[in-house]
Amino acid sequence: MDQIFINWGKYINMSFFGDIIGGYGASQLGKYNSSVTKEQAKIDAAKAEVRDKIYKTIEKPKLIRDLDTAYADFKVSVFKSGIELRAGETSGIVSLRNKQNIVNELAMADYNNTVSVNDLKNQSILLMAKADGERFKGDITRNAAYAKAAGSLLTIGYNSNKAGRLVI
Repeated sequence: MDQIFINWGKYINMSFFGDIIGGYGASQLGKYNSSVTKEQAKIDAAKAEVRDKIYKTIEKPKLIRDLDTAYADFKVSVFKSGIELRAGETSGIVSLRNKQNIVNELAMADYNNTVSVNDLKNQSILLMAKADGERFKGDITRNAAYAKAAGSLLTIGYNSNKAGRLVI
């Protein structure tokens, strides 16, 4: 039996072993790349949550305070000037426009935050898809290498049979 294995070893193409090892390595590399990319996706998803929480608990309340302060300063300057603040008159219209600007500022800040959070979430989703692609790429490379290894064995068997040697 040992003699048959030694004689068989003469005919085995070393690419067979290389293909098996390469296929296994490609599979492992695909798994690793997939896991790294999934971790990055989780980080981006967490960043989106943190970004939204920071906006809602810190930035938006500060913006509201700043805008309220600016409006209060406007009203004080109107009262100091001695002009009455009446609806339909210039001072009333300016006051209304200032209130409208405050509402617009808040709406723009909300919109910008939503866009920022959605961008981070979308990046996370894209990274998860990329992770799946990395895993798939590793699996495909592995399967191709295994098929190549099997092909080299079949070629060896065919050549041995053609030469009249016993194929086991």
